[in-house]
Amino acid sequence: MSFKDLRSFLEFLDSRGRLIRIHEEVEPKFGIARIERKYDGQAAIWLERVKGYDIPVVANIFHSRQAVAEALGANIKELSEKIIKAARNPVKVKEVNSGPVKEVIANEVDLMNMFPIPMHFEKDAGYYITGGIIIAKDIETGVRNLSFARMWIKGKRKIGIMVNHYRHLLRLFEKAEKKGKPLDVAIVIGVDPITWLEGGMPDRIVPLEIDELEVANSLMNGGLEVVKAETVDVEIPVLAEIAIEGKMVPEEREFEGPFGDYSQVYDTPPRKNPIIEVTGITHRQNPIYLDCLPSSVENFLLGGIPREADLLDHVKKAVPNVNHVHLTVGSCCRFHAVVQMEKKFETDPHKAIIAMFSPSEASRDLKLVIVVDNDIDPFDPKDVEWAIATRTQWDLDLVVLPKMATALDPSAKWRTPSSIRDRGDIYTTKVGLDATIPFEKPELFEWFQKIRIPDGK
Repeated sequence: MSFKDLRSFLEFLDSRGRLIRIHEEVEPKFGIARIERKYDGQAAIWLERVKGYDIPVVANIFHSRQAVAEALGANIKELSEKIIKAARNPVKVKEVNSGPVKEVIANEVDLMNMFPIPMHFEKDAGYYITGGIIIAKDIETGVRNLSFARMWIKGKRKIGIMVNHYRHLLRLFEKAEKKGKPLDVAIVIGVDPITWLEGGMPDRIVPLEIDELEVANSLMNGGLEVVKAETVDVEIPVLAEIAIEGKMVPEEREFEGPFGDYSQVYDTPPRKNPIIEVTGITHRQNPIYLDCLPSSVENFLLGGIPREADLLDHVKKAVPNVNHVHLTVGSCCRFHAVVQMEKKFETDPHKAIIAMFSPSEASRDLKLVIVVDNDIDPFDPKDVEWAIATRTQWDLDLVVLPKMATALDPSAKWRTPSSIRDRGDIYTTKVGLDATIPFEKPELFEWFQKIRIPDGK
């Protein structure tokens, strides 16, 4: 089954009893977030009445790994391989003259009055767009980049955007800035689920020279159509619900934050970040606003599943007999990973651990890597803990790597000296654990075998 837009995916979830419609009126300030949290990890929600607006809000569409798999038309354990294949085989996108995203072209722009943008947490700096994908183009090559970033509404036409130094978007902006030019961008809200997932792809698996709309189109098996924006040189999916067009202003930075982030703590103190000046807005008739609650299961999966593909693709280059990489929900799908392999040499787990921690966007936040045999389900925390309990000797199987880079780990911020932290460098100690059966004494392999009951005849 293929989902060409957000609406068709919502219909699918509704048909399976996994879309909850909320009829009572909710406040944009904290009210939307309360309902999102209530159904976090359980079902998608449709908030029909947001106070002050006639536009509904939907959230939690990726409430489970199964929902992501359904969106991609894959088995849960096939997600990484499907993403890797698409990243290596982009498919050109068809450009058309018009489409539903242009059914309404706004004459006046006033972001907070037009859309039910939430304020999620009590210490957030303000109202943030969290579910929008930023589409930008390399000003020299025209290759398009998709990314997520938190975006604070600072005025009718003004957005403060947090762009990490390791992201492609900042590199594109700085390239334009050096030429004294703004970077044209479009923030699309409410795209099809596959393009939404593509926005979370780490930079290593989809390099800067690869067009990310073409990778999304490959994941969709073709059929993605785009149309030129009205006021900027960017193409946008024709079936997006909302498109906010604008320019990242060169040589201008303003303080942004604090913000309740995926790590379930506030990203603080505020830092100077770029500004987007909004130049135009288009949207569908009766648009739907898609939100993503930071630190929700959806937020974890949206960032985690693409990172799993990146890490698997990379670690297999060092240890080809690795089967799966799983980033655990309990660690925000960022900090802890389980690697499943068919162990062939005693050194394989240690090679995998070192490869997993090699510097990249996907590995930056990793603190713990656990390597298990192929008889252990890496997606089952009970099975993984059993492997640790029965197959690990801590003095032999623990790998400790001090002074490794990280980001939103509060314990790392606490221990990093301010003189280093102020330069944007935060470090932590990272560890790997070999929870595989040792090869030194093959005659003792049977000690590690799981008990089983034979199948009946």
